[in-house]
Amino acid sequence: MTPQPTVTKTDLEAMEQRMDQKIRATALKPESEDSSMGIDDERVTQLEHRMNQLEVSMQQQQHTVQSHHTEVQQQLHQMRNQVEQQGTTFHALLDQRFTEQLSEIERIMAKRPKTNE
Repeated sequence: MTPQPTVTKTDLEAMEQRMDQKIRATALKPESEDSSMGIDDERVTQLEHRMNQLEVSMQQQQHTVQSHHTEVQQQLHQMRNQVEQQGTTFHALLDQRFTEQLSEIERIMAKRPKTNE
């Protein structure tokens, strides 16, 4: 038969003290983690705030770019219309000048006496 170990009152008290120390150490850890979590929470809050600022800034820039794009499109449309109008006016004036020149040539040719050669 194997002899059974005997536990004394001193052994129990020592074990109780070790357990108390471990419980206190474990109980104190969350408090220290909470304080570090508070710092992390503050950093996360700051990062969220900065991200929100960036988002607002990006939205403003996107709105500005869209406004500029719309303005440029309108200006381009106006220029296209002006070029078309100027082209139409130019062709009308050119036709008028050719007609006037042809009439002048015909008038000059009509005045010359025809010679038989």
